[in-house]
Amino acid sequence: MFRLPVCPHCKTVYRYSDTKKEIKLKQDTCYHCKKPFKASIFPGVLVGGGILLILCIITNILLLFRMKELQIWLLFLVTLFFFLLIYLIIPFFTVFKKTETEKTKTNNKKKTNK
Repeated sequence: MFRLPVCPHCKTVYRYSDTKKEIKLKQDTCYHCKKPFKASIFPGVLVGGGILLILCIITNILLLFRMKELQIWLLFLVTLFFFLLIYLIIPFFTVFKKTETEKTKTNNKKKTNK
């Protein structure tokens, strides 16, 4: 699931910066087809973020054992790098889902009444 999200209605691919904006808004309309959708983060980001966090811890432990005169700034920079990497991959794990509008809800009620 490592790709940028698409509109659930018209399949328009969203750019990286637009995806970050949609994550903050949670609900928006497509700039191409003007239909509403909901943005949510795919649960797989927890697995990817967890793996990167484990790699960060392992890297810091290896640095502690390998370097005799280790400065704390190196550990801080390595940790900052991994957290930045986690932050940068979030838009690739975003999913856009269709939302029901008032028209859709009334059409569904009419269909069930027939």
